[in-house]
Amino acid sequence: MSEALRTENFSRSELEFVTGKADPAPTVPVVANPQPARARRQTPSATNRTALVTGTHSQNAAPTVSMTFRLPADLPAQLIRASAERRVRREQPASQQDIVAEALRDWLRRNTPTI
Repeated sequence: MSEALRTENFSRSELEFVTGKADPAPTVPVVANPQPARARRQTPSATNRTALVTGTHSQNAAPTVSMTFRLPADLPAQLIRASAERRVRREQPASQQDIVAEALRDWLRRNTPTI
């Protein structure tokens, strides 16, 4: 470690870099993709790839939002196991997100009045 801190063997540019006195690195200009948009190859998203493999589409085709919840400590492990087992059996919903969304939809359907 002490050898790494010895600066007498550094070149001038290395010393300037270490001390923060070096010129900032030049920025690389962003070049737009020269191909027209319609000619670009489109790759399926992870959700679409899953749908292509399993032949089904996720129930969460609508945009999603991030939410944070505190759950009992035993639920995450059970959810992970259920998700893994459903993926092996190729059953839908298989992702943790889709399982939770379906369970919440069912609960809301049973416990909220219809408007």
